[in-house]
Amino acid sequence: MAGATNSADRIVLFAGATGVGKSSTNNAITGLPPATTREDEQRPEWGLMVSAGLSSCSEEVLEKGPVRVSCGLDPLHAIEMTVTLQDTPGVPDTQGRGVQFLDTVMQHARQHPPHGVVFAVDGSARLTSDLEFAVRCFKECFNNMLQESRLIIYVNKLPSNFALEEQGITDPAQQRQARRDKAKEVVDFIASKLLSENTNFSTFAGWAWNMEGSRDGVRMLKDQIRHLPANPMQAHHFRTWTEAEEYHKDILRDAENMLDEHNNLVANMEAQVREVQNDITWHENHIEKMKIAAAATAASGAFAAAIGAIFSFGIAAAASAAVTAAAVAGIEAAKKKSEDALPRLRGKKESLVTKIQHAQGHPELVLKEEKGRCVRLVQDLEALKRNITRESANSTS
Repeated sequence: MAGATNSADRIVLFAGATGVGKSSTNNAITGLPPATTREDEQRPEWGLMVSAGLSSCSEEVLEKGPVRVSCGLDPLHAIEMTVTLQDTPGVPDTQGRGVQFLDTVMQHARQHPPHGVVFAVDGSARLTSDLEFAVRCFKECFNNMLQESRLIIYVNKLPSNFALEEQGITDPAQQRQARRDKAKEVVDFIASKLLSENTNFSTFAGWAWNMEGSRDGVRMLKDQIRHLPANPMQAHHFRTWTEAEEYHKDILRDAENMLDEHNNLVANMEAQVREVQNDITWHENHIEKMKIAAAATAASGAFAAAIGAIFSFGIAAAASAAVTAAAVAGIEAAKKKSEDALPRLRGKKESLVTKIQHAQGHPELVLKEEKGRCVRLVQDLEALKRNITRESANSTS
């Protein structure tokens, strides 16, 4: 494979609701043929089963790989990496088994630590309370270990030109804007629920998109996977949803093991410092990657076409000048996002260090703050459950 001089090993956890295209995207990345039986699905030479229905294809985590794949945005200079993909049951699931599956997913991730998480979302669907509930539960299970550099949001099934024409949007520029607006809405929604509260979501750059009936977005997704941190996540901090619920109950009733919980909170903050440093390194590398991409865009029409399609949400490659302009604008915007993120992340790291020092000297205040957080979380989740019931009733009426 021309130019394949760099290599990397990445283990990736694929999460998301039932029917968003996790299994088919996994197969597109690995290049394995889709399995047609459960028996074939267990074999390494076959990919995952793909269902056109609304029920989960699997009720367990299935790993595919390690598989050698080519990646990189420049089609003329492919880079190889080795990936292992952890395909998970749908969370949320259409049959109400989300919590059961979430425990299964987190147990597997704790035993087989991934380098990062791809959270896939259906870009053609509504953002429901059911989805928000699942994402908030995921956040608790990752226990502050899912920082920006570890997360990739994959907006799948964005409307095609034909679908938008059916909605009366016929102008190509308006079609691109419609896809851009929907992708931003989805990314902001998921990032705001899945990442820490003090994240500036306008600078979040770990996402990729794909149109309905296409696999073009897989190239962008593979490039995002390649740039995940080289060290696996600190999975020993992960917890199942059942364990998270027990933790909330202990904190709220001031259980006797509060000293242990305080020590765990301090250890968790120390782990967060390491993850934030990964975020800083990710954005520093991203800036350099965008500088290289800018130079390649100017030198290669093929690269400009590939980048232009990605950053312009579907610009046609008819006019090379327009493609190059769209590519350059997209690259500069992506680079600026990382430049803007660095001061905030360095401040976040300093704040965590200060918070650790404070926690070591004032354990009672730290536990009081954590209790307040758990109270708010439990109230929010109860409100979401009520919303889910109302939305379900409205959809069947």
